[in-house]
Amino acid sequence: MAFGRNTFHFTSNLSITEVRQRITNNTLVKDRLTPEKTNKAFIGSVDAAGFNIISSSAVGIACTLRGELSRGTGKNNTHIDIETRTQRVFIWLILIWVLVVTAAAIVPGLLKSTYVFSPLPFLLLVFGAVAFRLFIHGLYIIVRNKAIERFRQALTA
Repeated sequence: MAFGRNTFHFTSNLSITEVRQRITNNTLVKDRLTPEKTNKAFIGSVDAAGFNIISSSAVGIACTLRGELSRGTGKNNTHIDIETRTQRVFIWLILIWVLVVTAAAIVPGLLKSTYVFSPLPFLLLVFGAVAFRLFIHGLYIIVRNKAIERFRQALTA
């Protein structure tokens, strides 16, 4: 399983045009997925092929929803495939955090004239990295679940 990535599949009794219109009506249309205070449920872009949006909640940036719309098997039936992902910035944050903490654990010991290896800084590093990773993943799950629920509400409203 990839870092913070899930897929969801929905089928709506609405036509593709109606689904796209409902998504557009609930989205503050912007080229970049940056948070902004709005009364809309989502922020992002919607086009003929699908959409790329984030939730407009305070921590909505933690999860991107990328979806494709396709015609279903019925007359007015639309199949919606959504892939949710952790924003890349959070992945980079984790990597930078691990590098900084690693440097903080190694450099002071190397600056001493009598260096004695101690596993404690590395154990703290591993614990901190795991805790930070779990925090980011937990944030992603909370935002993902709320965003998917808001998406369902937009389709049924």
